[in-house]
Amino acid sequence: MNYFYFTEISNGFIRLDEDESKHLQLVLRHKPGNLIHLLNGNGLKVEGFLHATGKKGVTIKVEKTVLFPKKGYQLHVAIGPTKQMERFEWFLEKATELGIDSITPFTSTHGERDKLRMDRLEKIIRTAGKQSANPNFPKLNGLMSFQELINGSTEKNKYIAHLDQSSKGHFFDVIPKGEDVLILIGPEGDFTEKEVEIAKSHGFLSVHLGENRLRTETAGIFATQCLILKNK
Repeated sequence: MNYFYFTEISNGFIRLDEDESKHLQLVLRHKPGNLIHLLNGNGLKVEGFLHATGKKGVTIKVEKTVLFPKKGYQLHVAIGPTKQMERFEWFLEKATELGIDSITPFTSTHGERDKLRMDRLEKIIRTAGKQSANPNFPKLNGLMSFQELINGSTEKNKYIAHLDQSSKGHFFDVIPKGEDVLILIGPEGDFTEKEVEIAKSHGFLSVHLGENRLRTETAGIFATQCLILKNK
């Protein structure tokens, strides 16, 4: 089943944007009267019938809507973007499929990137959300500095994962169920000792993700899966 992304319903109709319209008409070759499945990434799934096609886009007549409310808690992964963007994009895709609530890219001392194409990353999330039929897409926050992230964190449960395994527990063992959680995943060069100490001074608990050394994007997915499984 193919899902299409939409932003609003007006008078019982949905008009798709140019990209979605082209995919529906030219790739999948839908015709008026066909049943169409849609979602908006904010919990709303829609069934409707293709009403009209054309160069300016297509319209769907809404027949059924189902709202999937968001959880009463937020699962948030903050991660240093990788030098090879396809690896960071892979993380975004898989984290969306798994059902993470919020993602924040950040810069740090050993970080590889200080600029991101947010429009492209948002598109990757939308595509992954449609493919996985996830009614609630994660919120992608803008790129910020490590210090901005630390200062602005409001979650009750905050963790920083890094390679030094001395005197700290495994992330899965310490996270609570049904509460807001933020986990920081460092860049490919890991956090500096100073960054770890700064985080700890702001209420972050130091944790590890196992004995093996993980790539940044792998660590991000592992942390995401820990959060999802703990809350099953």
